[in-house]
Amino acid sequence: MQEAVEDKRYFVSFNRCVICGMRLYSPDVPRCEWCGEPKLHSILHSLLDHLADYLAEHEPPNPRVEPAMALVADIGQLSTKHPYFSSLKKVLTLLMERGVIDGEVEAEKIWGPNLLMDARKLLPLFEKTGLCTFHVSDTTGQIRVGWKGKSIMKRAHSWLQTEPGRNETASFLMGYTLVQAIEETMEALDSEGKLELNEGVARIYPTEYSDKGEAVGLRLPKGITAVLAFLIGSWARGWNEFDEFTLHTFLRNRGVGGREYDAALALLSQTVPGVSHAIVDYVLYSQGGTPVKRFKYSESVRNLRDNLRSRERERA
Repeated sequence: MQEAVEDKRYFVSFNRCVICGMRLYSPDVPRCEWCGEPKLHSILHSLLDHLADYLAEHEPPNPRVEPAMALVADIGQLSTKHPYFSSLKKVLTLLMERGVIDGEVEAEKIWGPNLLMDARKLLPLFEKTGLCTFHVSDTTGQIRVGWKGKSIMKRAHSWLQTEPGRNETASFLMGYTLVQAIEETMEALDSEGKLELNEGVARIYPTEYSDKGEAVGLRLPKGITAVLAFLIGSWARGWNEFDEFTLHTFLRNRGVGGREYDAALALLSQTVPGVSHAIVDYVLYSQGGTPVKRFKYSESVRNLRDNLRSRERERA
């Protein structure tokens, strides 16, 4: 029994896939077969490599100009309403509003004492994504945040001058952070077979504490992570379309049903106020007199997949 308690300290949401939330039947396998598909990891890696190269060579435009940026912004759009990501959204928003400066600034001046703990978890991920750099004083423990050279946050200042540009920027930064966290999760699982509480998606999910105040795990927002795992996973597998029955089966197997499923269907159908995306569109067809939605990946998203696969072959 003691061994199981110790395992909970190292695995996010014990006995569930750390990415999509599917229930697992062995503590030795921290992700499901769907999320362990090599094609999923390789295309995410190619996507992030492509974005890194593009942002290094171009002044960041509105994300809709570049298909890879548009996809990532749409992932951010789909995630922005989930309450479990509210802290990430606040931390990113304040970094965007107060962080477009020269030099360095104290982290507490950006986020205040209440959000500083959440920001502290996220800063290593932000540094990896190129949003900012940070330094912790050896003597005082004070954190200073900086923006050097071609930092995305610093170079994106022109986006923030109009409300549409601001919204697109916020969505892109949200999606970029999420995709980086998922990719970092896969790297940890491939190399170590486990995910610790300071790695990958564990930096983003709300922390679960024991009665003694010890961190023992995280709350898994499978209502959105399962949707993202399905969208990205089926796209990586070469699917061009799917119907709502396929989506329902996938989400039901991950504990997403009832109102939570209705909310997921509404997200993809673009009927949630304030949320729009161009990943999929749908048509209605009749099955036994019942209208059924069939979703199809947009041409730009399909073409992006082909381009990323070509990139992989060239680097092989």
